[in-house]
Amino acid sequence: MSTPDRWATLQTLLLEALDLEPDARRAFLAEQDPDFADELAELLAAADAVPEFLDTPAPWALGGDADHDLAGVQVGPYRLVRELGRGGQGRVFLARREDIGTEVALKLVRSGLAAPELVPRFLAERRALGRLEHPHIARLLDAGTAETGPAGEQAPFFVMEAVDGVPLTDYVRTHRLPLDERLRLFLQVCDAVAYAHRQLVVHRDLKPTNILVSDDGGEARVKLLDFGIAKLLDDGADGETLTRTGLRLMTPEYAAPEQVLGQPIAVAADVYALGVLLYEVLTGERPYDVSGGLRDVVRAVCDEMPAPPSSRGDRALRGDLDTIVLRALAKAPEDRYATAEALASDLRRYQSGLPVQARRQTLGYQAARFLRRHALATVAAMLGVLLLMGFGVRERSLRVEAERARVEAQATADLLTTMFDGFTDAQSSEERVDTMRTTALLDRAAAHLAASPHEEPTLHATLTFHLGRIYAGLDLLDRAARQYAAAAEATPHSEPALRADVWYHVAINARAQGGCEEALEAFREVVRLQREQVRSARGLAAALEGRSGALACLDRYDEAIADSREAQQLQAAFGEPDGYVLHNFADVLRRAGRSGEAVETMRQSLAIAEADHPAGHPVPVARQLYLALLLEGGGREAEAEALVRRAYFASRGRNGPHHGRTFDAQSRLIHLLLDPDRADSRRLSEAESLAIALSQNAAALPPSDAAPRVHAAQRLAEVHARVGRLGEAKRSAREAVRLAQALPAWESHLLEGASATLAAVSQERSAELD
Repeated sequence: MSTPDRWATLQTLLLEALDLEPDARRAFLAEQDPDFADELAELLAAADAVPEFLDTPAPWALGGDADHDLAGVQVGPYRLVRELGRGGQGRVFLARREDIGTEVALKLVRSGLAAPELVPRFLAERRALGRLEHPHIARLLDAGTAETGPAGEQAPFFVMEAVDGVPLTDYVRTHRLPLDERLRLFLQVCDAVAYAHRQLVVHRDLKPTNILVSDDGGEARVKLLDFGIAKLLDDGADGETLTRTGLRLMTPEYAAPEQVLGQPIAVAADVYALGVLLYEVLTGERPYDVSGGLRDVVRAVCDEMPAPPSSRGDRALRGDLDTIVLRALAKAPEDRYATAEALASDLRRYQSGLPVQARRQTLGYQAARFLRRHALATVAAMLGVLLLMGFGVRERSLRVEAERARVEAQATADLLTTMFDGFTDAQSSEERVDTMRTTALLDRAAAHLAASPHEEPTLHATLTFHLGRIYAGLDLLDRAARQYAAAAEATPHSEPALRADVWYHVAINARAQGGCEEALEAFREVVRLQREQVRSARGLAAALEGRSGALACLDRYDEAIADSREAQQLQAAFGEPDGYVLHNFADVLRRAGRSGEAVETMRQSLAIAEADHPAGHPVPVARQLYLALLLEGGGREAEAEALVRRAYFASRGRNGPHHGRTFDAQSRLIHLLLDPDRADSRRLSEAESLAIALSQNAAALPPSDAAPRVHAAQRLAEVHARVGRLGEAKRSAREAVRLAQALPAWESHLLEGASATLAAVSQERSAELD
């Protein structure tokens, strides 16, 4: 059995045995394979020991035992002056480099934490860590090895800038900081961690003693220490020792569940540690009691749900701050904030009075996530419940029962819509609903709605509207349009908010189908309702932004720009610009011929998306691709290509090769590689490889996904034509046209593009044959 498999088995047995009483544990051990029993017994003994099992100092390589005074000892070019602190990884000293007269902090790693053959990795990675330059990160100045024993063994040491400060939690407590100031300091920590993550460096040991606060010109500022050193030590630690215990270097009070369990570590572990720190900064207490042995640590960190911070006595934390902290402390890495930036963004939204992105882990939310994963398996049941609730109302004799049924039906409709909201962007092709079967179910529901009496007009309109949204989420825009039109007709005038919502979706759907005039009329109705009756500033901003796009579609640029500027002014009142509004404003500016302003506006939109979402998320990828389009239009092809290349690899890494955004980015990259002004054999070879891969990925999509297949065939035709294989190019172009002919009218631009490619290839082919 391989070492990782062996530890995985040991870990499973260990966690099972930890829950047993002593007599049952002995019987359990007696039943185990002799190859595991002895080692398992050692682990259990260690687990029942004091918590220092996780962080026990060992004898020091230089100077004997851990209490030996090392002042005056020379480590490389540095002379140790006095000890500043110690932990499981090593001892930290104030040191002086006499030749240049500078004082630094030097961390001396304890013996046994780095195998000799891995020392070169320390020296290589120190260069990457040395490039971390951020105002809230203590700079790694130097790293090296020192002779540690009579046989000339080498052990690492690290040299950082000396920071005069106190741990973050001590500073917050002693200065009795108000909430805003505590959050200001914590956001500095988040910004530093996010910066390091962008440099592909994970801390892995975030804790108060690694976050010092100093007064810089009268203003408190944080500095993070040991950035990346935990990662280096983890990679370089004695493999046998760590494999036997399954434990990585960590501080258990701040360790994520995956660290405690010895699983792979990524940025999510730092996000978890930030959650623990935020909990402590807000309440003065840690979320868990980990003062017992390993069994208690594992159970607390991996199984116990922490109490909300507000339960510790400060009612001001109730609500959004509770939600933010608990999301950062989620047990599963994928349920936490994706990045430190996302955590910081939610805190800033809280400070600005804006809705936060975190969702409480309610039963309804968890059910919605389940439904997304199992959409087809539940759609029929959900529709059945929805319709039974909605149309059972007329058969209820008691008013209170009817009212309860209406509430239940609305909740079910909301949940069903949540299942499909953003479905196209969020799902890869492997996870998509079987569209044909789902469409049949939805069509039956729509027919039932249309044929049923309208004794509850508001409920009837709501259900019809939600079915339209589900159709739209599946890109069935014609069906969505019919449902929206029916909902608009059925919605009573006494429900202006619902009418505004319905007409907004009528407009959005019409715009997606290329119906600019229809979209403009619908948006005008939404603006009127928002101004005169609903009076929602956010709703009005969205309506104005939509109307701006419809006006631009009709070449009415002055009116479009005026609407977009009013939408931006409304958004500014909320405390921050809206990335979608800026994106659409950039498109209006492009259409109006103001390309320079369009590029700068799009850069702002992209910056917001990158702050709110992790790399590769569909939103920043879409904005990167649009900015690249603007740059290419301005003759900046090299800059556009770099941006598209970044978007492609980020989307492929996060979403997989079959995701719609990955297809878009890959197609754009092929297009840019074929630029005749920069063509060479290397670029053509890369374009051909990407086009073949795009075609293969498209072939794996269901027949309903025709648009990506059109793009793939068209790009393959263009590549084949460029490399002189005109016969193959013509076959691919014909396939693109054939696929595009089956698309709905609102995607006619794809047919136009494919036809143009076929015409160009045919002309070249004819010239070749002549």
